[in-house]
Amino acid sequence: MKFSKFLVVAALGAVVPVSVASAGYTITPLQAPAGTTDMYAVGVNNAGQIVGHIADANGNSHAAMWTASNGAFTALPDLSATNPISEAYRINNNGQIVGKARNDANANHAVLWDTTGAHDIGTLPGGAFSFAQDINDNGVIAGSSGAAHGQHAFTWTAGGGMVDNGSQNPNSNTALAGWNAINNNGLVAGTSYILFSPFKASMGHLGDTMPTQISPAGQFSNGMALAVNDAGTIVGWQSAPTGGSPHAAIFDGHGGFQDLGSFGLSDSWAEDINESGVIVGRAFGDDGNGTFINKAYIYQNGQMTDLMTLLDNGTGWTELFSASAISDNGIIVGAGVYNGEIRGFVLTVPEPATAGILILGTTGLLATRRRRSANY
Repeated sequence: MKFSKFLVVAALGAVVPVSVASAGYTITPLQAPAGTTDMYAVGVNNAGQIVGHIADANGNSHAAMWTASNGAFTALPDLSATNPISEAYRINNNGQIVGKARNDANANHAVLWDTTGAHDIGTLPGGAFSFAQDINDNGVIAGSSGAAHGQHAFTWTAGGGMVDNGSQNPNSNTALAGWNAINNNGLVAGTSYILFSPFKASMGHLGDTMPTQISPAGQFSNGMALAVNDAGTIVGWQSAPTGGSPHAAIFDGHGGFQDLGSFGLSDSWAEDINESGVIVGRAFGDDGNGTFINKAYIYQNGQMTDLMTLLDNGTGWTELFSASAISDNGIIVGAGVYNGEIRGFVLTVPEPATAGILILGTTGLLATRRRRSANY
């Protein structure tokens, strides 16, 4: 079963950011041009560069970058002048950005943005589309592409081009796979599954021809890996082996996982993990009284904390319901409700003294992180 991401929308016009300090925590709303309806802030690097996309009044998405210090907006260049639609997902510590964009033929292709502009990195042979979900500090891109049969995970380098990492059945049109994350040691994580069957969290290494499923076996076990850090800790979401709603999880790489909880709500996701082992994500579901609740959280020292509880009253923020990424120096990006409007935010938190989470041995290899589960 495919679960909705409940992606957060941030509607705003051009605004002047206001920073609010609270016991070491500073939150800043992100800017966007007048006429913007939605905003997705989903990636951040250690320099405080934030990436994502905005949507215009016509519903078309445009890749964007923001600055953490003041929330200032920068539009990223389009791949096509005739089809100016794009989305950015992640940024590495060298400022290289990946995502997807429409080309002149109006097809979605994986894109690399760097100081020289937007670059179409193509598709696997036989594929009509592709998207890039993550890029490590070595410039290795990970994502998913249509193929001659089905949809395959891939990695890409400037020197070697696109490498096919396969699916559970590379010769089947119903087998789909893709990477959501790659670390600096070449460990990749994502999902692989057969159409109309459960999603399975999966992992692999550069050059693999088939993803290794790391969710528990069984027809009711659903999972997806969204991020991995250089310690090899893979996080994402996973249901119980007997079924049920997904909960934020740390995978051990061998079919086991640690359930991180959900504040008593039905669903939760772990969307990113930094090199200190600090995890961010979202929890959502009915509060038991018919009200649907979203909560953005940080998980450290074995505890999940609602980010709203870290802010003072009177900041203008009444809800933080999406935490999509965290840098190694504690910069968190996501979205919430600011002065009655849905806004993107950047939240700076103090770096913890210790990792504070249980790291279950994922692989023999130590491995950056990151995610994005849309597009599957």
